[in-house]
Amino acid sequence: MLGFVSASILGIMTFFAYIKFSIGKVFKITEYMIIILGASLVQNGVTKLLKHGFNIDLSRILSLPLNFLPDKSSLIGHMMKSFIGLDREFSLVKLAIMVGYILIIYLIFLKKNNPAHYE
Repeated sequence: MLGFVSASILGIMTFFAYIKFSIGKVFKITEYMIIILGASLVQNGVTKLLKHGFNIDLSRILSLPLNFLPDKSSLIGHMMKSFIGLDREFSLVKLAIMVGYILIIYLIFLKKNNPAHYE
């Protein structure tokens, strides 16, 4: 009985949430979250490739230490590094990689092109 009541309450809350929030906004927020995740994955991949393949440590180039963040060996620190690309050894080069990825995605997929008028 408790499961039925909680499922009913959850269903009613979901129904009212869908009525109150527009689906377009939900999809737009999800789109931005996916872009940030992609930027984080590209930054992590490039960082590891340069570190292990070419012995270049990007965290030492223009470093921006964020010592207040949790260590990447903790659950929250690992999730922050994986999902948004932030860790204690952050640098401006890593930020530039992420901003470059977001800029490329914006220019290719998100920019609204004005149709050319041909006469």
